[in-house]
Order: sequence, then structure tokens, then C-alpha cells
Amino acid sequence: AAGTCVGPDACTHGYQSGLSPDDVEITSEISVTPPLFRKPPRRVWWLPYVGIPYVLIVESLPDMLSWYLMLEIYDALAAVMEEGTLLICLWCLILAYVFTHVGGFVFILLCILQKRILIGRFKPGSRAEMSDRVEFSRWLMHVLVASNPSFVDTLEPFCNTELLRLVYALLGCRYGRRVQTDLFWTREPDLVSVGDYCVFGFNVALNTSDNVDCKPITLEPYANVLDNCVLMPGTHVGERAILGSNTLGMKDGYFLPDSISMGNKRGRAVLLRASAAPTAASTNQEERQFELLALHRVDSPLSWWAFNLGLVAGAVILAPLTQGAFYVSFAAAIALCDELELEVWMIALLTPAVALVIDVLVCFLEVIVKWLLIGRFREKNYAFMGWFHFKWMLVMMINRSEAVETLPGTVFYNWFYRANGARVGRN
Repeated sequence: AAGTCVGPDACTHGYQSGLSPDDVEITSEISVTPPLFRKPPRRVWWLPYVGIPYVLIVESLPDMLSWYLMLEIYDALAAVMEEGTLLICLWCLILAYVFTHVGGFVFILLCILQKRILIGRFKPGSRAEMSDRVEFSRWLMHVLVASNPSFVDTLEPFCNTELLRLVYALLGCRYGRRVQTDLFWTREPDLVSVGDYCVFGFNVALNTSDNVDCKPITLEPYANVLDNCVLMPGTHVGERAILGSNTLGMKDGYFLPDSISMGNKRGRAVLLRASAAPTAASTNQEERQFELLALHRVDSPLSWWAFNLGLVAGAVILAPLTQGAFYVSFAAAIALCDELELEVWMIALLTPAVALVIDVLVCFLEVIVKWLLIGRFREKNYAFMGWFHFKWMLVMMINRSEAVETLPGTVFYNWFYRANGARVGRN
């Protein structure tokens, strides 16, 4: 933070971001240890020699299976169609779906089998007393699950579905019922406990271990952990507590039931409300009706499973259209070379140019889908798990393409947001 500093060789307890001249009362919490006497971080000497080849094998197996399957599909198509541009385009369109879903979920299955057969359960305790095998297992979970692009890209379209909850449960998380779950970062899922009716936001980190300890993180029923929250080892979130965006849960921290917290000041969450406010004073009748309707739909098996199945079907159909843009580009380059009777090596030169055109078309697709499904966003209350909520989730699936992620810092980003209805000024 502005005006703070960390002195040479100073070690904090993890919840102090720095010291200002006025922080005299907490200076006793800072310990200064000469570098020669500080314990070096834990290292497993054989990890690179065993771990890196193992990770490369696990990540390549789904691609090998997908390519084998696509060769079989090509032979099947060639048996019923004439070889030419149409067959190649159809094959590459199927390629996008196979690599996005089949390859992706084969990788997820390998991660689950690895966790349940090879790694086993993580247990709380001091990291100094843990074996090299446990440290190696933690590294594997970090590389193949918590921070792996394939894991994230495969499951991101399935946010807020029972399918995503099932994956985390198979990895070891203890999950309650009717959890609105999003992707979250964790290396030791066995130390994560999520109660009934909890709600997750985007980009939540549940860090159950630091350099010293491994401790469980517990979310009691109806807790809300919203966008960009970071919970440190031992954090306990009370029933119906709300952690607003960017809340930092300090190590061994406790959030009171019905409390509202947000952000952090000197590494501690800022408490906005300590207990529940009276219902009549805090909400009007319309908002209360929307809350009751939301609770009814979450509890209703028909509403819950219909909404989930709709989201899963939408993700299966829509995700490859954006995530598989590369394969469509590759297909177009092959078809163009075939049509113009060019040499095979020209495919390598044409693919980047065609990919640029495909990315532009994907951006147009995102804009068109937004206006067709949503139109203009208007300030009002919308029913939870209603028709508008469902259409909004579909638009979010389309808007996860990599094409838009290449635009920040350019005028084209402004054009894209203007096309979506945003009011963006000049320069």
C-alpha cells in the first residue's frame, strides 16, 4: 500500500502488507532474522526429473487420443462423402468439438484418477513434518489442476452447474447441496469444505497452505465468497456471511455469521456489517419477493435441474465455437490451399492470416449473440434462474473467446465495447 515499507530481512505473519510510521502498536509482530540463520524454503531435489516428464505425458495423452479419434472420424467421413473442401471443413468443425470436449474431459478424468489413486488425501499439519511425496503431490495439483490452462478452459463454460461441482467433489472437496459454484484456485481440495447454498464469484483463491502450515478452509451454509476473494489457511466463513469483491481472509481468520466484509486494510478484511439487519428496514417488498422466488427456484428440483441441463447443453454447443477457433482457422487454410491447388507447406503461412480473419468473425459473433439474446442491458431486477439469467449465462459462454483478449490497449477494444452498447469516450 502507499506509504508502507517492509524493512530488510523482515518477515511478517502473512497479513501485514507493510508498515507505516503510525503502526507502532504492531511493530512487535515483525520478526527480523539474519539471512544466514533463516531456514531455506522446502525443496524436493528429484521433483524436476520426475515431475516434468510426468506432467508432459499427462498433458499429451488427451491430445494423442483426440488425434487418433479424428483420424478414425476422417476415414468414416471419407467412406460416405467425396474428398474435397466440404469434407475437410466438416472434419475440422468436428475437430473443434473433439479437442474442446473429448480431449478436455479426458484430461479432467486423468487429473481425478491421479488425485484418487496416486496422490490420495491431503491432511492438515506443519509442512516441515510432511514428506517429499506430499510436497510432490502438492506440486502436481498446482501444475495440473490449480493453474493449468487446459483444466480452466475445459471447465470454465460449465460454471454454476452441477458438472463443475461434481469435478471438485471427485477431487476431494466436501460440498453441500445447491452450491452456486465457479472455478476457484486450490491445491489441496481435501481441505476445502463448502456448506449448502453457498455462492462463489469469479477468480476465488482458496489457499489452504502457506510456507508453514496446511489448514482447512470452511464455508458454512449460505456463505457468499465473491469475485477475486483470497482466503488464507484456516479461514472460517460463518453462516450467511458475505465476502465482497477482493476480500482477503487472513490466516486463521473468522468471518461472523450474517456479516458483510470487503477488500482489506493492512491485510485484514474491512468489516462493513457485523450482523443481519432487520428485513423490513433493509429491503422493499419487490426485492423481498425476488429473494423468496430465488430461494424457491434453488430448492425446486425441477427448476434447479432444468437450469443446469440448459447451461450444460449451451456449453457443449457454444464453447467449441470460440475455444476451437484455431481449428476452424486450420480448416480454412487447408480448404484454401486445396481450392487454389497450392503446395502443402503454404498451410503454415496461411493459417495465421486466416486465424486473424476468424478472430474478427468471432468478435462479430459475440456482438451478434449479445444483441439477439439480451439486447440492451437495462437497470432493473431480474429473476434468479429465470429466462434472462439463462440468456446472460449463454452470452458469458460466448464472451470467453481468446479473440477479444488480444484487443486490450488498442482502439479496436473501444470499438468492440461500443458495438456491445457501452458508451466509451474518445482516446
